[in-house]
Amino acid sequence: MILITNILVSIYQIILGKSIGLYFIGEKYLYVEMIGVAKQSIFGSLILRGYGLMSHPNVLGFFGVILFWLYISSKNIKQQISSIFSRESVILILISFSRTALFCFLISITKNLFSKKNSTKIFSLLILVFVLVIFFSRFAESDNYRIEDTKRFIYTYSNSKVEEKLFGIGLGQYSSYLYKNFQLANWQYQPVHNLFLQLFFEIGLIPLILIFNITYYYTSKQNESNPLKMLTE
Repeated sequence: MILITNILVSIYQIILGKSIGLYFIGEKYLYVEMIGVAKQSIFGSLILRGYGLMSHPNVLGFFGVILFWLYISSKNIKQQISSIFSRESVILILISFSRTALFCFLISITKNLFSKKNSTKIFSLLILVFVLVIFFSRFAESDNYRIEDTKRFIYTYSNSKVEEKLFGIGLGQYSSYLYKNFQLANWQYQPVHNLFLQLFFEIGLIPLILIFNITYYYTSKQNESNPLKMLTE
C-alpha cells in the first residue's frame, strides 16, 4: 500500500507540477517554480521530480533501489511478491530522477543482463538504455545549486554538537534541524541533495559503524556457508 501510494502521488506531482495536498500523511508543499525544489529538464521544459511522501526524490529513489535489490535476491520470497518489487521499484527509481538511485540500478540491471535468459536479457537491455539516457541527462544540468547545497551542509555539520555528530539528529530531521538552528530563507530549509550526506548526519557516526559491522558480519557468515556463492551468482 505504501509503495503504490508513493508511486501514484509522485506521478500526480510530476503531471501537475506541484504537491496534491496530502500534507496530513507527510507530503511536502511543492511547486515546480519553487526555489530549492528538485526539478528535471525534459526537452527544455522543467518538470517536478517525484517526491511521493518522502522528504526528497533521492530518498524515494533509494527506496526503489532497496526494493529492486530485494527482488533480484528474492530466492526465498514468493514469486508474486518479488514481481511486485520488480515493477514498482523500477517505476520509483525512474520517476525520482535520482542519479544515485539510477547508478545503483545500472549496476543491478547490468548484473542481471549477464545472468538471465535471452528473453529477460532483451527486456533488461531496453531498460538499461532508457536509464542511461536519464542518467547522463541529469549530468547535463547545472550543478550550481548542488554545490551551494553541499557547502551549506558542510557549514551545518561543522557547527553541530559533538553528540549530534556521533549519534545523529534523527532520521528525516535535517530540515527541522536547519529551521531550529539557522536563520535561512524559507526555500533553503530543504533536505540535502546528497542522500549519503543526509543519512550520515541524521543517523550519526557510531550507529552507522554498528550498522556496517552487523551487515558485514551477516554477509561474511552467508558467504562462509557457501564459498562459491559469489562465483555462481
